[in-house]
Amino acid sequence: MVDMPAMPTVADWQARGEFRDVLGHRLFVIDAGARDAPAIVILHGFPSASWDFWRVLPALARAHRVVIHDQPGFGLSAKPRDYGYSILDQADHALALWQALGVRRAHLLAHDYGCSVATELFHRRAAGGLPVELAGATLVNSGLYYDMAGLRVVQHLLRMPLTRPLASRLASRRMFRLNMRRLWGKPSAQLDAELDVLWELGSRDNGKLALGWLSHYLEERRWIHKARWNAAIRAFDAPAQVLWGDRDPVGIPAIAERLARELPHARLDWLPGIGHYPMFEAPDAFTQALLAFVDGGH
Repeated sequence: MVDMPAMPTVADWQARGEFRDVLGHRLFVIDAGARDAPAIVILHGFPSASWDFWRVLPALARAHRVVIHDQPGFGLSAKPRDYGYSILDQADHALALWQALGVRRAHLLAHDYGCSVATELFHRRAAGGLPVELAGATLVNSGLYYDMAGLRVVQHLLRMPLTRPLASRLASRRMFRLNMRRLWGKPSAQLDAELDVLWELGSRDNGKLALGWLSHYLEERRWIHKARWNAAIRAFDAPAQVLWGDRDPVGIPAIAERLARELPHARLDWLPGIGHYPMFEAPDAFTQALLAFVDGGH
């Protein structure tokens, strides 16, 4: 079990994990829990990092092996310049890392941006090319269907080539706090200290410029791979949980309902009054709902 009684600083979080060289990039990963326990692999969201899950990691790791990494461009992992940051590349890195750690079968937990990576994994699974068996998947608050998502102004600015460089350079701690607070069901409940850690993780090591390059995933989801990923959702025949805060202004409830309809074997679990980051806002309810699904035989 990983014991984190207090909010970890960036240095604390780094001390709990390690760095791995994966496909030419240095990735930060935490591998918690017993190695022979059922595995949960986690894909975090945008624009944050694995640190999003600090409140729930100890409970998850009591009876599970939990593997969570900062994807390229995020957190403590490498943020190379002039790199495409395609969702397909993110899937390549996740799979290569899990294989290097000896993960052969796992439940996939994905949030926000991570859900786009999850749909690419669903596609590869349907095509018979997934080296890690997915026992099931839990998808958490995401604007997964571009035409339905309540994207923020800053997201539109970051995704467009003409405004992307300026929006990246003008990003500030104050604007970050303002935009993040709007994603909570109860904005006043979010601590400045937590947002400051997320800002530190995101802005370090060329992170402000990486935000623009990472935002290209919106175009992938909007049209480049839209048909590919929507078909992959409909083809995912393992047990699936749609675990959703119902006050999310980006991943609106209608997205959760559509996901639950289109995933062949899905269960929809609501977290009432919760916004875009359930693992922050309601860690106990989030963990209970997740483990009830993972361990309950679906």
